[in-house]
Amino acid sequence: MKEFGWSLLASLITSLIVLRIAHVQRRWGFDDAYESVRKLHPNPVPRLGGAGIIISAWFVASLLNHQNEPTGSWLLSLLIVCLPAFLVGLGEDLTGRFSPGVRLCGMVVSGWLVWLVLQIGIFRIDIPFSNYLLTSSLSEGLAFSSSASIPNPSGLDLATLEILPWFLLTMLALVTITNGINLIDGLNGLASFSAITMLLG
Repeated sequence: MKEFGWSLLASLITSLIVLRIAHVQRRWGFDDAYESVRKLHPNPVPRLGGAGIIISAWFVASLLNHQNEPTGSWLLSLLIVCLPAFLVGLGEDLTGRFSPGVRLCGMVVSGWLVWLVLQIGIFRIDIPFSNYLLTSSLSEGLAFSSSASIPNPSGLDLATLEILPWFLLTMLALVTITNGINLIDGLNGLASFSAITMLLG
C-alpha cells in the first residue's frame, strides 16, 4: 500500500514540474489546436501528461526493485519495452510533426518487445470454436503439405504457425487499445477514467 502512496506523490510532483515547464515554454508545452473537432477545452492545456505518468511509474518501479521486490523488476522491464511508443508520443507532443505512420511504428515495436521480452500475449479466447479456428487450419495445412511432399516456401515449422495467429492478435489488441486511449484523450480525465474502468472490468 505504501508503494501506491509513493506513486501518487511522485505523480503529483512530476505533474507540477510538467505544468511549470509548460508555462515557461508555451511554444511547445501547450496544445492550442482550437480547430480540431476533438478539442473541447477553451484554453490551451499542457500536452506532456504522459511524461508525468512515466516518470512516477519509473520512480516507484525503481523503489520496488531496490527492495528486491519481483514486481519492481517486472515493472521496470515493462517500462523499458514501452519506451518506443512513449518516445514517439513524446515527440508528437513536443513537435506535432510526427506522422501517424511513425507513431504506429513505435507502438508496433513496443508491442513486439512486450511479446518477445516479457512473453505477454493472448493465447486463448473464451469464445466457442475461436481457439480451434485460429490454430487448426494452419496446423492441418502444414500437415497436409508435409504428407503430400509439397515444399513449404515459408520455411515455418508447425510450432511457429500455431503461435503466429496469437502473435498477430496480440499485436492488433495492443495497437488498437493504445490508439483508442489516445483518441479519447481530448477531455481532461476522460482517458484516465476510461482506463481505470477497463482495468476494474
